[in-house]
Amino acid sequence: MKRDPHNLGRFDRRIPVHNEGASSGVMEMPLTAVPAQLLDGGETVYFAVKPSAWFVLIVSARWLAAAFVLGVLSYTVIPSQYSWYASQAAILMAAGRLSWATFEWVARIYVLTNRRVMRIRGVMSADIFAAPLHTIERADVFATPGERALRVGSVGFESATMGRGAWEIVARPVEMHERLQHAIRRARGGGNGIG
Repeated sequence: MKRDPHNLGRFDRRIPVHNEGASSGVMEMPLTAVPAQLLDGGETVYFAVKPSAWFVLIVSARWLAAAFVLGVLSYTVIPSQYSWYASQAAILMAAGRLSWATFEWVARIYVLTNRRVMRIRGVMSADIFAAPLHTIERADVFATPGERALRVGSVGFESATMGRGAWEIVARPVEMHERLQHAIRRARGGGNGIG
């Protein structure tokens, strides 16, 4: 069996992803580990995905910009006896932020089931947002100009019971939004499929 690159490794039970109504192969449906204790009996996972790999660079952008400026200053403005320290600080700043962002990416998963929309994240401890589909009052797609250029974006949603949540920096955000809307309609009895 081929190893799944989306496997988070810390969950001991795999839940198969239901591929009902997938949109003509545009989005691959990875078999991803979903914490079994989060699912109710009879709950079907429509998809479980990770953010785009661009997530690491996008969330680190400000730190990387600051590290770049510090690096430039270390060779232009900062006195020569301190320039080595400043350049090393810039390297450590960039490497540290990229490392942390990678840990955040690894620990993050977005899940859509026949009953709920979920976001699981957290490096040191899990932060789980899980809202019943029938309570989702609004779902929108949003992206910064830079995210649009990279063909990524976020799907935000607001639940009457759980508040606001989002699937941040995902590939094909418009498609994911459409699939979420189909799932919401189906959960409310107004649709016949996902996709």
